[in-house]
Amino acid sequence: MRPSCQQMQEQLLDMVGSSLPLEEMGALREHVDSCPACRAYWAALRADDARLRDCVGALQPAVARIEDGVLRQLAYLEPLPRSRPAVLRLPFLRRRPTGMTVAAVLALGLLLLFGRGRTTLYDQVMGTLEEVRTLHVVDATLRDGRWQKGAEVWYDHNAGVAATIWRGGQVTFQRIDNGEHVWMYAAGSDLGRRSRSVGALRVVADLLQTGMFTRDSIRVPDEDRLVGGGRWQAYLAANGTDTIRFVAWLDGDRRVRAWEKRRLSREDLWETYRMGTVEYDGKLDPALFKPDFGPGVKIVEVETLLDELFGLDQALVTKEVLGFIFAVHEVRRCEGNMPYVVCSLRPTEETKRQIAYQGPSAWNYGSFSLGASWHQADANGSPERYYQVLRLGHIYHEGLEVQSAFLVPMGSWPEQVTDCELEVYVSTNNEAWRRKRTVQGWESEGNFKALAVVPLPEAESTPVQVVSDVYTLARRVEPFVAFNRLVTKPVPFTDEEMEDYIRAHPDSDETRDYRAGDTARRLARGSSKGVGQIGREDWMEDRLQWLTGIVNQRN
Repeated sequence: MRPSCQQMQEQLLDMVGSSLPLEEMGALREHVDSCPACRAYWAALRADDARLRDCVGALQPAVARIEDGVLRQLAYLEPLPRSRPAVLRLPFLRRRPTGMTVAAVLALGLLLLFGRGRTTLYDQVMGTLEEVRTLHVVDATLRDGRWQKGAEVWYDHNAGVAATIWRGGQVTFQRIDNGEHVWMYAAGSDLGRRSRSVGALRVVADLLQTGMFTRDSIRVPDEDRLVGGGRWQAYLAANGTDTIRFVAWLDGDRRVRAWEKRRLSREDLWETYRMGTVEYDGKLDPALFKPDFGPGVKIVEVETLLDELFGLDQALVTKEVLGFIFAVHEVRRCEGNMPYVVCSLRPTEETKRQIAYQGPSAWNYGSFSLGASWHQADANGSPERYYQVLRLGHIYHEGLEVQSAFLVPMGSWPEQVTDCELEVYVSTNNEAWRRKRTVQGWESEGNFKALAVVPLPEAESTPVQVVSDVYTLARRVEPFVAFNRLVTKPVPFTDEEMEDYIRAHPDSDETRDYRAGDTARRLARGSSKGVGQIGREDWMEDRLQWLTGIVNQRN
């Protein structure tokens, strides 16, 4: 940065709220035109100012509802005559302290306006939750006309969280979180998992569906319950299609005491299919919070396991792109010169520093997809050649994304192929990081025609062996990663399911086109399943049949 940049940026900060255009600022304009750093700073400053004004504008209706007498007590607000609407006047819109972000300025404005009290229902619910010493949650689901226990959770503010998942009257999964580490164990396995915690209280808050109170939850007094001489107030949150409803009850201390999930039946009646109850301040057994899953169970450190399987030191190829590292871990040659590849994408250490950690299951960094690697066979206009990508498995954990796929050769290929060219589309997922990259003049997504070229081994593998190995790998990391899926062929909706969708979404494009006779608009259920949801033979049959269909198209 030039010696005068600091002074120039202070002047730009003064001018950001001015109506005077930059073209009339003389030397300041000349400096900005010739200095990339100050030019980027000016662009970011104007964008911040626009967003801040939009946010403050959205506060005006709330300000208008506050009594003028209260407003006059705030030193930053001018006395307002009752003859005109209240207008929020915040002098820092014209002059911000250097380095102060939009979020910080807006937070200051909200603090001045509303103080530090718990002003929203969500604040009140979370505030009481933070003060809870113990709680016990029982969740039940309606299956085959019978209520069955689905989950049970215990929380102790000193010990953490213990949770069990039930299926068919049996415990199938356990989770223990002490606020520093989280242990997970699937019944019947000889391995358990340990990784870092996202916070024990956050797990409880998610389970209690406290997020519904951040939206426009609706009071429904007709659903209030009288329990033990006190009233539990009912609140309703509905999804966009109004086919699923969530009702929660709060006691007088703003604690969640019960909830129900309801769906609209074909008879247009609301039916409860899931419910939960919460008990507070009871005595809990300390043994619940000990990660003891029985004799012979080995605890695996997730990071160690993933590094063993997908570490960069063992990768065949690594490429840094858009703040991520793309790597190729395995390549096989299958029948007909068909490559099978295992690739990964992960943030660089610098990108991790720029993006705050949001938990193991948060898709908070970036993602990638393999492309067709299309091109003409030669410059004389011979027939095209490309790959059709058939995905097999998908793993995501704490920023590491791993995909495995067949690349089925389509078009005109030579008899002998010695290497595999990988086309890769990479995109950043974090909006704040995307904006920051844009301000700095960096790309936040891109399609890379030949990001990696890897040699194909001479020995051939059979598709059956490859698909079996993918399933074995998925079972090995289950349940150790946050997202572990096997890709499957989508199953089309039945006529009855389509009618349910049309009734719930009468104005959607799919409904309009389907009613007009476009049967291709029939929806489908699912394009992937958890490893525990599908057996080896069923999944292998699904993928091999799909592969055969693609190969037959080629022939």
